[in-house]
Amino acid sequence: MKVKSDLIDIINNLSHVFYQIENKDIIIIKSKNSSYSIKICFWKKEHTVFFENWHWHFTNNDEENHYMIETIVGILKNNSRIKEKLVNNKIKASILEFKNDDGTWDSKLKTEIVSLTFWRKKKNYKLSV
Repeated sequence: MKVKSDLIDIINNLSHVFYQIENKDIIIIKSKNSSYSIKICFWKKEHTVFFENWHWHFTNNDEENHYMIETIVGILKNNSRIKEKLVNNKIKASILEFKNDDGTWDSKLKTEIVSLTFWRKKKNYKLSV
């Protein structure tokens, strides 16, 4: 898979990170200077990048693979941050932002946390008349 070898070539040229391969379909990029890591899962139809509380699915095609590598490089160059949206002190969304040349932040990719509570026991309410 060319995207995987392209990514490994980039990682090998960055002195502050190293990588590990798990099960031949997963690359974990780790920082030598901090505790952060990026996990990339490679599948036939898509690739998923995990970073802190954020993740994104990239379709496995040339355009998306290029965008995925650009996203990972932006994270590795400390040119990004994760912004979290909290509701009732719970994370409801994680937004990956990249720093622009003018110092402002641009929201690029947003992961929403969906609350699936439809399996909860139904509450019966009594109406007073």
